[in-house]
Amino acid sequence: MAKKISCTSCGGEMTLHYAFSKSAVCPYCGLSTYITPNGAILQESDKAILVDYGSPFILGASGKLSRKVKNETKKENFLIIGRLRFEYEDGFWDEWMLLINDQPDQVYWLEETEGRLSLMISQPIPAATAPSFEKTKVGTVLTYQKKKIFVRAKSWAKIVGAEGESAFELSVGAKADFIDGICAGAEVAFEYLNDEITFNIGESIEVDSFVFNSM
Repeated sequence: MAKKISCTSCGGEMTLHYAFSKSAVCPYCGLSTYITPNGAILQESDKAILVDYGSPFILGASGKLSRKVKNETKKENFLIIGRLRFEYEDGFWDEWMLLINDQPDQVYWLEETEGRLSLMISQPIPAATAPSFEKTKVGTVLTYQKKKIFVRAKSWAKIVGAEGESAFELSVGAKADFIDGICAGAEVAFEYLNDEITFNIGESIEVDSFVFNSM
């Protein structure tokens, strides 16, 4: 169930849809507010303002998503509740935070890079079970949860903007490391950000898989 919180800077109202969101950007003043596990609201951080580059997606958009689930095409409800922008040496990409079928305890990330889309289901994992970013080599095969993953790339980027809510403690300028791979035909990625590690698995998807409700 969505809950309301107030910005610690300007008092503006913000809505949280994801049960485990750790921060939210105020739509009025652009400052980011932190939320502790017990629901306490902490002081704001730097402004996380984004410049719009004409994406077909927008914060608050909802509709139907057509995708294959266990070899069956299903139409599912989706709601866009947040966005992070990562900048790297060759440009930037956006990661849109989605809820699907109103599941408040499961988050999906829609990665948008130069028109290419990947939909990933995300889960936090303990550092003890995650591969070492420093020791992992591109072109090798690693094992995670009995899965064989071919490592195709390692990279890093920094957060340069955000809007809506986030599963991370948002900090503009924070550096994130990534291990990207392939597992049984699926796209996988380990993300290391602010002492948190997430495992993401999913697939490429087309923009026409999304049918938007009127806003």
